[in-house]
Parts: sequence; C-alpha cells; structure tokens
Amino acid sequence: MIEACPHCGASLRPGEAYLGWCGECGENFFREPTRGARRERPGPLTRGRSPEAAAPVPEEWYWVARGVLVKLVALLVGMAGAFLVGSAADWDWNKSLAAPPARGVGLLVAAAALDVIGRLLCLGTPQASTRTLVIVSVVAQLAAVVAAVGCALAAPDEEGRAGLLASAVLCQLAAAVTFTVYLFAVGVYFRSPLVMGLSVLLSSAMQGAAGVAVFFGALLAVAAIVFVVGVFLCFVCPPLGVGVMMAGGEFGKAVAAAFAYSMAVVLLVVEVAYALTLAALVRQLWRRRVLAR
Repeated sequence: MIEACPHCGASLRPGEAYLGWCGECGENFFREPTRGARRERPGPLTRGRSPEAAAPVPEEWYWVARGVLVKLVALLVGMAGAFLVGSAADWDWNKSLAAPPARGVGLLVAAAALDVIGRLLCLGTPQASTRTLVIVSVVAQLAAVVAAVGCALAAPDEEGRAGLLASAVLCQLAAAVTFTVYLFAVGVYFRSPLVMGLSVLLSSAMQGAAGVAVFFGALLAVAAIVFVVGVFLCFVCPPLGVGVMMAGGEFGKAVAAAFAYSMAVVLLVVEVAYALTLAALVRQLWRRRVLAR
C-alpha cells in the first residue's frame, strides 16, 4: 500500500490509496509520473488559499458536480411533494396513499426523475473503484420507482399492494445507502472533513431508521402471535379467546400508530442530513471551481 502520492509527494489520508486519486494534486496513482521535476504540492483550501490556487481536478468531476446539484434539487422538490401529500391527507398514511393530491404526486414524480438523472450524471466519476456504488444506486432507485408506480396504480384492497410498497421502501433504502457511501468517498477525495462528517451522520440516521423498523417489527410480530393464540383459545374458551384476540388487535393498532409517527420523525432527520451532505459537497465543488466552469 502506497503512503505518498508519486506525483506530488503528499502524504495520503485514509481511503485515498484505495480510491486511487490524490486529493492534493488530483493525479491518478496508477499513471506514471511525468518525467522531470515533481509537481509542486498545492496547499489545502483550508489554509486561506484562493479557489484559483486549489488543486486541479479531472474533467470528469464536472459531471459529478452537476449530478450532485440535480440530486439536491430533487431532494428539496421531493420534500415539498411529500409535505403537500401529507398535509392534504391530514397526515393520515392510508388517506395519503388512497387519494393523494395531483400537485403533490406531480412534485414526487418530478423529484424521482431528477434524482435518477442526478445519479446517472454521477456515473461520470473518475473514481473507478466507487463507480460500482453509483451503478447499484441507480439500479436500486429505478427499481424503487417501478415498485412505487405499481403501488400507486394498484387498487387500495389489492393483496400485492403492501408488497410493492415494501419493495419500494427497501429499494430506496438500498439506493440511499450506496450513494451515501459514495458521498463519503468523494469527501475523502477532496479531503473535506465536513462532507465526510455529514456522510457519517447520514449513515447513523439511516441505521437509526433501520433500528426503529426492526424494533416495531418485533412488536408487531408479538401482536400477531397474541392474536393467533386468541384464535386457538376460542376453541377451548371462547370468551377468553375473544378477549385475547381483541387485546392483540388493539396492541397491534397502537404499535402501528407509534411506528408511523416514529418513522416519520426518523425519516425527516435522514432527509435533513441528506440535504446537508449534498449541500456541503456542492459547496466543496464550488470552491474547487468545478461548478463555475
């Protein structure tokens, strides 16, 4: 494992050797250094150097910069669409799925389209070792869109609707996780502690969302077991069985309501962390004069 850039001699930070690009001079480690004197090592942006004196970046980053900016716009548009849908349904999950307002649906569709375009632009990343993350993210996002459209077109009482909704959520989660790891890799490349820190915060928020889902999923399983036990008790002692069934059903409803509110709060934290991470990366790319060109 190399410890210094063969082009400018800069000491490498954790992750740069794996990514294959120097965050100081922007050169690929796997290219032979130019004969003659080494390139002058540029100072970091945090020491007061102007953007013009920043390390040069490969031209492919221009596509990534625009992709990240499009994704930030898509996230804001999607949050606005979700707010419209939720407020129109008085924040009732079933109502929002059964009869969402046309404006809210339009914003959500536009956000999904912009999000896919942003991810596709990020395929131009010069970090070959992380391009796979972007590819997986794009595929998972497209699968989430297909599942979400199928759920929207399905009848409210159709059996497969819940499965389509779960598939859309899982695919969207996979797309978000893989792209978050990619954002961290970009932060490593540009040696941006802010981007890396926010990426870690975003990852922690996603882990919190997964923990909430597992916790309430276990409680719902308990409620289902109690209900099934009540069904069997009906054959032995009908009054007791009915009482156990009613207790299981009420417990399940309470757990479902608590899960909906808890997940809404956690997902709001995730979306805010996502927006902050993208905004920090856009700022970093702007300082590198990638967006300005």
